[in-house]
Amino acid sequence: MNKKQNAEEEIVLYKQRFGKLGYEYRSSDWDEERKLKALEKLGVLEIDKTSVLDFGCGTATYTPYLRKSFKNVIGLDVTFTNVKIAKYLDETCGYICGDGLSLPFKDSSFDAVLCGQVLHHFPDIIYPVLEINRVLKEGGFLFIIEPNDWNPYTSFRHRFPKKKYGYSHNEHSLGYIYIYIYIVN
Repeated sequence: MNKKQNAEEEIVLYKQRFGKLGYEYRSSDWDEERKLKALEKLGVLEIDKTSVLDFGCGTATYTPYLRKSFKNVIGLDVTFTNVKIAKYLDETCGYICGDGLSLPFKDSSFDAVLCGQVLHHFPDIIYPVLEINRVLKEGGFLFIIEPNDWNPYTSFRHRFPKKKYGYSHNEHSLGYIYIYIYIVN
């Protein structure tokens, strides 16, 4: 069984969502205050560093907020449609389309990496985490925000037929004690 992400399925799914909803696709359950609160609780906004990668930035859900702490902010997403929307909605950061399993950056490129609700899109998170580790500078910071599996909505969404509800087969709940991050640095 291939434990790597089916990027093509993600691309098709998000392109369909954009086709149906246009820029309204960006709508999120999280309002501006909650996004900021999540970043504050993680301590992201207290760091005075130079560069950060918003890994799986989507349509710039968190990326613009990272400007408060970082001079160089890059958002990366596998879906060109998401990158297009992000660029349209936020001109303050750089956005590129790329695969999280083969990041288009040199080793030790970033002081920090934010994964905002993206790791659950990978069948086995060790692959993207290894890539993140490669581009993270020694002593760098990795921040992760993931859906809470104790939340009934999240549990329901990840346990029932995903195609019917517009989610890819890549998505899965990380569970309660799933995240074992091995950072070599």
